[in-house]
Parts: sequence; C-alpha cells; structure tokens
Amino acid sequence: MALNGIDISNWQSGINLAVVPCDFVVIKATEGTGYVNPDYERAYRQAKTAGKCLGIYHYASGGNIQAEAEYFLKNAGSRVGEAMLVLDWEGRSNPAFGVNDREWVKAWCNYISTKTSVNPVIYVQQSMMSRLQNIGNYGLWVAQYASMEPIGYQENPWNEGAYACVMRQYSSSGRLSGWNGNLDLNKFYGDRQAWSRYAGKGNQTTSEKPSEEEENQEGTTLDLVFFGRCVENLEMGKNGKAGLEPDMEKCRG
Repeated sequence: MALNGIDISNWQSGINLAVVPCDFVVIKATEGTGYVNPDYERAYRQAKTAGKCLGIYHYASGGNIQAEAEYFLKNAGSRVGEAMLVLDWEGRSNPAFGVNDREWVKAWCNYISTKTSVNPVIYVQQSMMSRLQNIGNYGLWVAQYASMEPIGYQENPWNEGAYACVMRQYSSSGRLSGWNGNLDLNKFYGDRQAWSRYAGKGNQTTSEKPSEEEENQEGTTLDLVFFGRCVENLEMGKNGKAGLEPDMEKCRG
C-alpha cells in the first residue's frame, strides 16, 4: 500500500487542494528564524477540510539550532500531533550543508522530538544520505529524479528499491489536473494509518546507542526507522546511477 502526494510552498500560493488529486500534502511552514510561508495557514486549512494526510516542513538555514527549532514549533502550534513534522535539509542559504550535516540535523531532530514526543522526518537528496548515517530514529524522505520531463504520478518511480526510505520525491516537474504548473510528486510507502503514526505523538522508538566506532564509521549504510522497524546496513545506489538532484527549494520557494 502506498500514497501519492505533493509538497508545496509559496510558489503554489492559492492552489486548490480540494481539486488537485493527492492523498497527502506537505506544506512549507517556516525557514530559518524569520520567514513564514504566507500561504501556509490557508493551504493547511483547505487540505485538512479536504481530508488529506497532512505534513508541514521547516527549511533549515543552518543557523542556531534551538532558535530554528523553536521558531518552527511556534508556527506549528496545535498542528503538532496532527501533521507529519519535516526538516528540509538542502544547500541553498544553508552554510552548514556539506559541513556538519549529521550534527546539525541530529541536534534539531532531537530537540523537536524531546519537545513534542514526535519524531520528525528528514527531507534530503539521495547523494547526501550517507552523511546522515546513524542519525537516529528519524525516517528519510529522499529526493532523486530520473529527468526533468513533465510526468504524472508513477506507480514505480525510477530507481525505486535501490535504498529504503519513508517517502520518495521523484519529480519536481509533475503535472496534475487542477494546477497549471509544476508540482513536486511523491510516494509515501504506507497507508493513512502509517502516515498517522509518523504524525502522531508517541511515535518515538527506542534503539541502542551506536558504539563510538559505528558513530565515526563512513560508508554506504544507513540506520533509519521504516514503519517502526530499524532497517540496517542498506546498500545505496545499487545500479550505480546518481540521478538528478537539482536545488528543489530554489524551485519551491
């Protein structure tokens, strides 16, 4: 069982989420410590009324970790426990990207988890997955594209199965009825109940702390929570193809 859905930001302001076909919507809420998506609240209300599975994300600016986490939580408000919480980890306007990825992301997620009893999901491009090795019990939403050609929902996205993830973004050139423009297309590997588990409070699971050797190990393995199970030692990029990994946030805003 899987769900098809989209993620949106200010670039899709005014989109009618009751008309565009999607099982779920992940909406940009905040960026850094000074930006709130002006269409965030309207889009969220409309998606909720339309019965969509809900998610909200924070675009990391790589600044003060606690300040960015608190800013996100302030604007998330009562949506915590109802919407999947997501950290968007990309390179644009983020000096920590490619420098101390694991430390920053882990600290932000740990802070959110401690404050809310919800484990956030991490959005990241496929080539950066190994930098988040042993990150903890935080699911990954992985972006990797076969091309930039316009497409609709795909039952079996390109390179599916090469690595494990909670959710896969396989296009930023998606075309769906009800919106005259590009959309990010995603596949969530679970049903509505599984989505609710990621969104709901108490979704934390306990795992043994990795040894110092495991903490410092580099390679092509990743530990992550996949529907409540710890998936260990997964090979990345089995077919050797890197795929397209454009600056998605630059397109989304």
